[in-house]
Amino acid sequence: MKERKIFITDDNKFVIVCPICQKEETVNASEYKEANQVARITYRCKCGHAHHVLLERRKFYRRETCLHGVCIGEENIMTGMLVKDLSLVGMKFEIENTQDFICVGKKLFVEFFLDDEHKTLIRKEAVIKIVSGSLIGAEFCGEEPDEPADSAIESYLIP
Repeated sequence: MKERKIFITDDNKFVIVCPICQKEETVNASEYKEANQVARITYRCKCGHAHHVLLERRKFYRRETCLHGVCIGEENIMTGMLVKDLSLVGMKFEIENTQDFICVGKKLFVEFFLDDEHKTLIRKEAVIKIVSGSLIGAEFCGEEPDEPADSAIESYLIP
């Protein structure tokens, strides 16, 4: 059975649709909302079908990717990167070479092409939130919430 990702809403519920009978059910997720580990459950529908579910507590959908690009730090130092996942508010990427400008709290610019039909170029300023070896978690800096890059990312993320 393939595991499906379902988002927990702000009111601590999740909606699950049975892939067999298409019956929709709203389930209370309070016991999973604040858990310190990934919440994986097996849900059994009233029709008898059981399926595996991963309960996602993130506020924004995150899509796994494999997008090549560059990040540009202080003094226009540039290094190659591979965008591993992307959301409306940030990204996780892997860098090719260790750079001094890669540390928590530093701002940088990221540039990469989406693998959509238009090969949309994304250029965003981001602040580094997490560094774990060559993996970096960054949050986008957005003063203009309706900039074209945000619309392109939003369209790209729709599952």
